[in-house]
Amino acid sequence: MGPSLPVSVWIVYYIFFIIVLFVSVYNMKKDYKRVQSSQNLLFIPIFLIINFAYFIQRVEVNELEYLWLQVLSLDLIAIVIALIYIYFLYFFVSSIIHLSKKKTKDI
Repeated sequence: MGPSLPVSVWIVYYIFFIIVLFVSVYNMKKDYKRVQSSQNLLFIPIFLIINFAYFIQRVEVNELEYLWLQVLSLDLIAIVIALIYIYFLYFFVSSIIHLSKKKTKDI
């Protein structure tokens, strides 16, 4: 195993997934994106375990460099991991935009 990312990056990383979990629960309660929210609740823990197991095999690079190098070498698992990151980011941003639009309509 090679060098790791700084602790501050890991704190932001896990806080992001915790926030996505809370946003998913909130969306399910408000009947907004119910299917995607339930998928998030199911897939986030599975994704984090797969992600951890995938990055164990890296040597002499940190996790982000390894993912980028593997995506550039067209490794299928790395591409799927990168797409899942993009999906979670999209879900988070679209939920926040929806929530902010809803708050402005209420005012």
